[in-house]
Amino acid sequence: MARFFLHIVFLFLGLVTFAQENIGQNSSSMKVASVNATGGNAASSSGSVAYSIGVIYYTNIESSANILSQGVQQSVELEAKIDDQSTLAHIVAYPNPATDYVIVDIIDFKNEPTQYQIFSPSGSILKTGPIIAGTTKLTLEYLSDAIYFIRVSVLNKFEETFKIIKL
Repeated sequence: MARFFLHIVFLFLGLVTFAQENIGQNSSSMKVASVNATGGNAASSSGSVAYSIGVIYYTNIESSANILSQGVQQSVELEAKIDDQSTLAHIVAYPNPATDYVIVDIIDFKNEPTQYQIFSPSGSILKTGPIIAGTTKLTLEYLSDAIYFIRVSVLNKFEETFKIIKL
């Protein structure tokens, strides 16, 4: 009797599993089969959508130009090319943590228009000034003990931001 009941349960699950099956009528072929944990309909004045959660099976919808695999997360691969001259200068800031000053050292400084900005932890600009030499000493004596950010930009382009701990 238990085996008979078990066969009935598996037969019922097999019928429920393919409860959502559609075959497209246009030039693209479409076949969908799923087991849903939940789902529903959402509607607004702009339109409506039916959704389901718990898709196990997936199939492909193919057209002449595209393939969509339903029920599978679609990955996107982006490629960005960076030219070798994207870095205008190599910048370092030391000592960190600092007490009275920070030295900003620009290696291969070529007298390009360069400036610095000191930001508070909340993001407000505390001080701004030009950098006119390869090594510049920035005074921090007037600042209280906290974490600050120093942004150095070369040729009005963002170059480097340093997180400095003031003790």
